[in-house]
Formats: sequence, structure tokens, C-alpha cells
Amino acid sequence: GLNVKLKNQDIIYIEKEDKNLVYHTKKGLFYERCSIAQRADELEAYDIIRINSGLLVNYEYIFRVMLEEVELLDHTILPISRARRNYLNEFIREKTKQKQ
Repeated sequence: GLNVKLKNQDIIYIEKEDKNLVYHTKKGLFYERCSIAQRADELEAYDIIRINSGLLVNYEYIFRVMLEEVELLDHTILPISRARRNYLNEFIREKTKQKQ
């Protein structure tokens, strides 16, 4: 029953767990009863992107992208769905161009 305001840059990734979302952050785990589709739409503007049906990842924490997985800076490995692989690769290409 406690509300916590999270900064977008503190969110590492978000996973769907039953009907809840689990926020993996620099400050620990936080839970919210919400749809992942709703959060995906809201957070994409902050470079938190959907990599499969149950995961959103903050672009700033991606260390590398492999064929079917993403490795985060903390060495967490998360699966990428085939349907989202091209979108993720294109998103990263665009971000890389913007930084140059």
C-alpha cells in the first residue's frame, strides 16, 4: 500500500509476474499491479523498450545484444523474442547514431 516514485533512469528492467509488474531498480525490487502493455507505451519515450511479451529493458543498462538474449551491465541475461529482435536492433542502431 506504499507509493514510491521511481526515476526512469533508476529502472534497470521490468518483468511481468502474474498480474503484477516487478521493477528491478538500483534501489531494489518494486511491485505494481498493472499491464505490461500499458507501461511499455508510457516508458518507450524514456528508452525503456519491450524485448518480449513479459520484459521491458532500459536501453542505458544494455551491455550487449546476442542472437536471442540481452546481457545487462550487471551480467543479467534476458531473452529476446524473435518478434522483437529486429525492432531492438533498429532501436539500438538509431541510439548509436544519435550519440555520434
